[in-house]
Amino acid sequence: EKGMDVVFITLGDPTVYSTCMYIHKRIRKQGYETRIVPGVPSFCAAAARVDQSLVENQEELHVIPASYEIEEGRKIPYVKQVIKEQNLNLTMVENCGMENETIYHSAEEIPDEASYYSLFIVKEKK
Repeated sequence: EKGMDVVFITLGDPTVYSTCMYIHKRIRKQGYETRIVPGVPSFCAAAARVDQSLVENQEELHVIPASYEIEEGRKIPYVKQVIKEQNLNLTMVENCGMENETIYHSAEEIPDEASYYSLFIVKEKK
């Protein structure tokens, strides 16, 4: 209303599981001009950090938030168990790009509790 611009800064991309979009929609609904500037999604940043592709050829990409109940469980110990049982490759990047970034290369290395900014990359073994 005063002719000033307002910016909402977010980690990652504003269109992927970001609070930014809730605010964006409210502001736009109130009649203000809005614009979304893309960022780098956390899963892309993590894959680049560990020097591996997310998908190749006919592979599918699934992005599943921790709040999604996979096989009735969302705790890290349960996920690690499923990964081991299904003999999958697992890499976890915690706090990607931050000073306290930690990379784990197997289910055995991953602690049973991790920070909010933790991401698993799970792939079939080749």
